Amino acid sequence: MAGSFLHCSVASFLVRLAGVAALLCVSPALAEVFGPGEYGLLDYTSNIDDSTHQYGLYVPTTYDASREQGYALIVHGGGYGYTADADFYPPWNDSANAIFLNYDGRHRLQYDGVAQKDLMQVLDDLQQKYNIDTTRVYFEGHSMGSTGALRIGYRFPDRFAAVAGGAGFVDYKEWYERWYAVGPQGRMGTEFSGPEWQRPLLAESSVVDLAENAKHLPTYFTAGTRDSINRAFGARNLNERLTDLGYNHAYLEVDADHWAGYNWFAAIDYFLGNDFHNDPYTPDVVYKTNQLKYNEAYWTRIDRLSQHLEWAQIQTSMDGAANRIDVSVDNITQYTLKLSSDLLQANGLDTGRPVNVYTNGVLSYSGPAEQVTLYASLGQGNAISGWSTTNTLPSGLVKTHDIEGPIGHAFESRFQLLYGSGYQHEADVFARDWNNPLGMGGNISALPVSSISQSMIDNNNLILFGTADSNPILNQLTYDQSLPFNIPIEVTDEFINIGGKVYSTADYGIFMIYPNPLNPDKYVVVSEGTMFDSNLGWDLETLPWAWPDYVVFDKNFMYDPATMSDVQGFPYLESLFAEAGYFDNNWRLNVVPEPATCILLAAGLAGLGYRRRIKNENLKMKNEE
Repeated sequence: MAGSFLHCSVASFLVRLAGVAALLCVSPALAEVFGPGEYGLLDYTSNIDDSTHQYGLYVPTTYDASREQGYALIVHGGGYGYTADADFYPPWNDSANAIFLNYDGRHRLQYDGVAQKDLMQVLDDLQQKYNIDTTRVYFEGHSMGSTGALRIGYRFPDRFAAVAGGAGFVDYKEWYERWYAVGPQGRMGTEFSGPEWQRPLLAESSVVDLAENAKHLPTYFTAGTRDSINRAFGARNLNERLTDLGYNHAYLEVDADHWAGYNWFAAIDYFLGNDFHNDPYTPDVVYKTNQLKYNEAYWTRIDRLSQHLEWAQIQTSMDGAANRIDVSVDNITQYTLKLSSDLLQANGLDTGRPVNVYTNGVLSYSGPAEQVTLYASLGQGNAISGWSTTNTLPSGLVKTHDIEGPIGHAFESRFQLLYGSGYQHEADVFARDWNNPLGMGGNISALPVSSISQSMIDNNNLILFGTADSNPILNQLTYDQSLPFNIPIEVTDEFINIGGKVYSTADYGIFMIYPNPLNPDKYVVVSEGTMFDSNLGWDLETLPWAWPDYVVFDKNFMYDPATMSDVQGFPYLESLFAEAGYFDNNWRLNVVPEPATCILLAAGLAGLGYRRRIKNENLKMKNEE
């Protein structure tokens, strides 16, 4: 194959390129690293943890910076990685005039969480370097790569023209039972057997449950009948859902195992043979989510949910003759339409007349084609009585796109580990797990809480290790009444108090997430205690769905391979957790103490409270010294 191999650091190359651009009077708008026919590895530095990673890139010999170029994104399966091997870049790149991107995804993270965030960073960076036709971006992979390609495509359907995958997991009822359910080698069940609090997180990561979002996203996928790693019944369920919805897709099931059930050249032929493009001005948007961190598609955005972690959906249609847009919403109390003259003209609406927006059949807006946010009017029992551009929704602390939990969300943007007295080991263990080259491959370190600065508070989620006794910042966030709000769960050296339910800290630990009272635009995560000499970093692959907003766990829990899954090395059992749950839409606890707990409260909290006051006074005096 024609071409030359290069390996360079993006940062250093851009410095040299800027100098050449100045000498040659070339516009620096596009900062191309490889020229036509060149391929190799590029470095990028993650915005999350400043770690450096690589991806492979091939630029076709036909590339012309004056014309927009489509590209194909290929992602690897578990156990494999990115490559700069010339044999991996097929000749269709040149004939199809397509840039080829081979992304790693931080090894085995299933292209979720941090790996997904990094991918979006790489895609945005590539569009700054090359003249990209954003309507011709294709995404495909095998096994874990298939999981990522379809899931990310369905979460961000307006970013891709088509997606493809083979032998990936697409239905949590298949892969959870295969890899995480109880039993020495997992189970072969077809119904979910895990804790109910995990179901909404797992469902959001399940392509079968997000199928509505593929209305304008053609999907090609395959499965092997004899695949024992990702069983075919998940793919069959997806095929059935897409068929019922009437969506454009192609499904092929072959009599093969996990490795033989996919032909990625066939996927590329599917993309290019049909010349798929996405349409940013599609009139009939359908978008479904149960978390606000995934809330935007095409020209619509969901801003607020009636019930967090329950399915919400927005659906649109247009009537050119009536200059009307109809919006159907479910489980939504606030949404935004990014109206524009281009959008209206593309769909036969008159930009010279007011555009009329109806929400669930009720006129909500009549005016020019500009971005508009619509709010529900709530009546008795929070029933929706109407819609308008006037915000009368309850104010105060509320779950939003940026701050909604669960715990894993705090690690998808910049964060800082801060440990209190006696908790350096726990913080160092998390940093060890995060930085493991075979895992996250990160670049973080733990600092004593005394190192905290205003800049840290302003720019980072704070991961606090310790208790209110050992960590002065946690003490302040819990008890300082001058703050706009406090953390509602009390974590001390003696006890954990969750809305009146009390657990002894000697026997139980806790992980929890909450808006930071010192900066409500960022999170604070509390980590007290370890399991098997680890904590939140135990199994980073599952970080996006393994933890709710808070979980109390038994520190004395013993791992028993006879009754627990040893496939992934972590026992996802309800018996490990004394309590696990979510704060409501307004970040409030919804906990009613059990009768036995009330007896404990009456008998013991008076003495605990006295010791608490004494320790707080001593800690305050120490801080003032």
